Amino acid sequence: CEDGNVPMTVAHTCSAIFDQLPVDTKTLRVRIIGGGAGFVRSVPPGIGCTSDCSAAFATNTTVELFAREDDDSVFVEWGGDCALGGAARSTTVTLDNDKTCTATMQLGGG
Repeated sequence: CEDGNVPMTVAHTCSAIFDQLPVDTKTLRVRIIGGGAGFVRSVPPGIGCTSDCSAAFATNTTVELFAREDDDSVFVEWGGDCALGGAARSTTVTLDNDKTCTATMQLGGG
């Protein structure tokens, strides 16, 4: 068994140890800017913050981000690598490279 060849002319018992190959990852950084306050979370899980945070995801993972403003604030828009999300409460980003997204929150909620 030691050389990887197992002639099956008689019964043999072999064991093998496998190491997990490292997963290629990219980092998603999220920043909440603008003077207001809120929370951003992600699906799949990894991002969950009220200011700056980051998480590593497997390369080419599509991450959906959700923004929620505090009672005294208003969510304005996504920026950075998530700018196409505009003023929608959620946006997606595909991690083909490291990415940074901003969520702008301003004071002025109800």
